[in-house]
Amino acid sequence: MELHPLVGDDEHLRGLRGAPVTLVVYGDYECPVSARLWRVLRDMRAQQAPVCEAFRHFPLTGVHPHAFLAATAAEAAADQKNFWTSNGSTKTWPTELSTRWYARISAAGSAAVW
Repeated sequence: MELHPLVGDDEHLRGLRGAPVTLVVYGDYECPVSARLWRVLRDMRAQQAPVCEAFRHFPLTGVHPHAFLAATAAEAAADQKNFWTSNGSTKTWPTELSTRWYARISAAGSAAVW
């Protein structure tokens, strides 16, 4: 089975490039299911599993009114080469989205913010 669209170098990738498994993760920063998956992926990384992760935004704006703005802020951080540190992937998924949170993750030179 092939994935369409294919995972490219312009995606938010981390892990072992060319790994036997590539996980394409669709996430919504306001979604509790995405948060649970994020914890599983964090634990998997801690065990140094031979996988490559590709993250794609999937804001469910019908039920999560701040999800699109959060994805936009994460992309602003990505433009500054801070996607993985700004979106909480090194610690936890955001539990509260606020104007201050958006400003912090899209700020120039941002580091892990929670």
